[in-house]
Amino acid sequence: MDPFVFRALHITAALAVFTALGAICMGGQKKAASILHGISLLVLLVIGFAMLGKPPAGQYWWVGKIVLWMVLGAAPAMTKRLPKGVVLAIVLICGLAAAWLGVVQPKPF
Repeated sequence: MDPFVFRALHITAALAVFTALGAICMGGQKKAASILHGISLLVLLVIGFAMLGKPPAGQYWWVGKIVLWMVLGAAPAMTKRLPKGVVLAIVLICGLAAAWLGVVQPKPF
């Protein structure tokens, strides 16, 4: 499949994750937002691995993205225990870090 299609689907899924998390934090329709959150996280993971192909030897930036993916997956549960502003800040920092890792793909020292 065309790499442009993979990239477009990956970005669309990321936007859907953040839209769902915003709706969950703001108290929107929780059921619909939770469904959107779960489906878009799954699409984000599958498309991310499809784009990666096989993990590059000696590069571990993609492991960091998986950790960030897990934090984003736990964010709806965090809204029950932490203030919503803190959760939104964590989510935005995770999004920024994931975008930086995807673009820069830092090499180990």
